[in-house]
Amino acid sequence: MNRFLITLFSILISVGLLSAQSYTPEEIAEIELLNKKIANKKNADSTIARAYVSLSEILYVANIDTLAPLCEIAKGIAEKNLKRNDITQSEKKVFLGIQSDALNNIGYIHKTKGNIPLALKYYHESLKIHLQIGDKTGIATSYNNIGFIYRSQGNVFLALEYFQRSLTIQEQLNDHEGMASLYNNIGIIYFDQMDFDNALKYYEKSLKNDKKVGYKKGIANTLSNIGLIYFKKGNNEKALSQYTESLKLKEELGDKQGIAISYNHIGELYESKDSLELARDYFEKSLTILEQQGDKKWIGFLLKDLSDLLLKLGEIKQAEIYAERSYKISQELGFPANISNAAQTLSKINKLKGNYREALEFFEQYSAMKDSLLNNDIIKNTKSQQLKYEFEKKQAIKDAEHQKDIELAGEKQHQQQMITYGILVVLLIVILLLAVIFNRLNITRKQKRVIEVQKLAVETAKVQLEEKNKEITDSINYAKRIQDAILKPEDHESQHLPQHFILFKPKDIVSGDFYWAIEKDNHLYIAAGDCTGHGVPGALLTMLGNSFLNEINAIEELLTPAVILNQLRAKIIKELNQKGAEGENHDGMDISLIRLNLITLEMHWAGANNPLYIISDNQLKEIKPDKQPVGFNFKMVDFTNHIFQMKKGEYISIFTDGFADQFGGPKGKKYKYNSLKNKLIEIYNLPLNQQKQILAKEFEQWKGSLQQVDDICVIGLKI
Repeated sequence: MNRFLITLFSILISVGLLSAQSYTPEEIAEIELLNKKIANKKNADSTIARAYVSLSEILYVANIDTLAPLCEIAKGIAEKNLKRNDITQSEKKVFLGIQSDALNNIGYIHKTKGNIPLALKYYHESLKIHLQIGDKTGIATSYNNIGFIYRSQGNVFLALEYFQRSLTIQEQLNDHEGMASLYNNIGIIYFDQMDFDNALKYYEKSLKNDKKVGYKKGIANTLSNIGLIYFKKGNNEKALSQYTESLKLKEELGDKQGIAISYNHIGELYESKDSLELARDYFEKSLTILEQQGDKKWIGFLLKDLSDLLLKLGEIKQAEIYAERSYKISQELGFPANISNAAQTLSKINKLKGNYREALEFFEQYSAMKDSLLNNDIIKNTKSQQLKYEFEKKQAIKDAEHQKDIELAGEKQHQQQMITYGILVVLLIVILLLAVIFNRLNITRKQKRVIEVQKLAVETAKVQLEEKNKEITDSINYAKRIQDAILKPEDHESQHLPQHFILFKPKDIVSGDFYWAIEKDNHLYIAAGDCTGHGVPGALLTMLGNSFLNEINAIEELLTPAVILNQLRAKIIKELNQKGAEGENHDGMDISLIRLNLITLEMHWAGANNPLYIISDNQLKEIKPDKQPVGFNFKMVDFTNHIFQMKKGEYISIFTDGFADQFGGPKGKKYKYNSLKNKLIEIYNLPLNQQKQILAKEFEQWKGSLQQVDDICVIGLKI
């Protein structure tokens, strides 16, 4: 889009809004000035981009949908300039600041529209840039925005942590508008806990700071919140006074969302006074505005309020429609307070309809959500007049626990090493016993040919042989139990892990394939490995591989899969004394390793000979591995780290080569990777446990009466 079209676009937006919306003379002058900056071809790109961001922050009050296109244009200009080879450090800092502000505003749009994970993603991206350039004001803003989302999700402690970080910076900057916003947000937390006295104290702090700088939008919002306090305390006259003053300011500002919220509060007040039709009128006016704005959070609240009102008016059917809409929106957002309110109303409706079972289920959900917001532990930890002191105390406890975790991890690692060395000793003894037994078997066979007449001696030798074979099998079975103990159980999962399955099928009693997984700082590491050989020799390498992976990741740092594979290769080469001499063993492993951020869904992957499959919308994408093993290789290079931004619903598969290399079918041929791809595309939308059963059945049917040729490990995950 050339500058002329961009300028025309922004001017048309602002002209259209100016005709439908009242702005102060100062705001109108500012809009005209910004449009002139955009239209002036002589202005620098940084001036143009900053003008777009500033324009969006004025116009969004009238129509939030103006934010996205204006901020995307600004972000595009910044990103284009950041790719310039001749950009100076000072220019780079300016464009990074513009990019971070645009990302923050886009995050606000997604928060308002109800896409909370995407809002958090943009807020964190904005925070990362603010931290990079040392922009304290931007850092404080990002902390405040992130804390607001965590508060809405019911995560009080994490919300307080981010609010306190932001407040500390705002106090250092003496930013009264910023401090006012933080005091208001902390007051909301106290309000949620029904500690109205502390909530009012923080609202008054917020109001005082906003009045110092004349920030009308902040004043209007805080007056509305103070009105809620009086409403909850039963002082309707005082509450209406605060609501009315707040509404007047919001109408002056053209703050549509704020006007809708004020209508909602006034409607609640009239409902409490049994002026039901008047309350309904305010609720419906509020709903009309909010649906135009697309603010899902407040739409969910308002639909619940309307539903309660309609119950009082006896309009049960329409009440149920509104309540179900509120419940659906609340579940999409994942905000406990919204879900609790909607579930409470649906419980009442089902009770009135005689659906007692559904009524009880909704009541139990309402109670559970309410308890999660108002349990004694949360109230105890938030009822402090010195939030900074409480935060520092919790942080000190957190640091001590973290140090303890590090010490325990070190101790556990030492114990794991001792277990691994013990296993190695046991396996070496088993190998020696095998050698002795095989030698004894040869001697016995020779004796049988020489002294066939000595039947009793032959029978005795036979008994001895059976006993020894049993000892060997028992030893190998014991080694299998040890190997299984080191591998995480196949059904290992926690509340953080994605849906997944692990199809693990050793060729022999013990396996040369292995799988490995850990959770670390909201990240999931998971790998499928194939060691040289199978049976006892392969199992020995799986012990080393598992132990080395645990050792490499015992540090606090989050390592990429490529770095982990590089370090794993170095340890294997060192421990197996591989130097590339002629006739020397080249034992090692092929492996596919994933690191998935469980919050942002950013995924890193690296592979040694084994690929990665990603399936989305019935399309399979294969990510090729590095064609080198984890072990000595005459041409060793660093492993490649691949980065993907995953989406919910996408499917990931990592595996070893045993499934594709199995002989079978009508002609006794290999199964091959194309057949595996087609089978995964066919079943990836099914439940994970059903996928595992289908793959296991597919393998057995293909193999038929033929022997299994290799160990098998297939892992499937659904984001």
